[in-house]
Amino acid sequence: MFHVLLGLPVLAAFGAVAGVVLFLMGLILAFAFFGQLLRGLFCRTIRWLLYIPVILGAAGLVLCLVAGLPLSLTVILLFWAVYGVLALCGWGISRLLLGLWHLIMGK
Repeated sequence: MFHVLLGLPVLAAFGAVAGVVLFLMGLILAFAFFGQLLRGLFCRTIRWLLYIPVILGAAGLVLCLVAGLPLSLTVILLFWAVYGVLALCGWGISRLLLGLWHLIMGK
């Protein structure tokens, strides 16, 4: 419940639209992490599925730059850099979990 209270000052300062935008940005970042984590754990034989979050991130960056959003280039690049780092962390954690699984099972 505490995480909901953290968003209340943003809603009060910027309105409900800013809250929705921040929520959607959080969903995009969560998709990067958990999508890569789940694909790394369960799609070991279909390796091209690991590139889906990377391709979507690159497409999102291009769309942000082409759309002419009223944000500075630094903010756009920072958001998509965080997206890339989270996708890389998801992949890394999946590799660590698979390594631990093979270590425990003796394979």
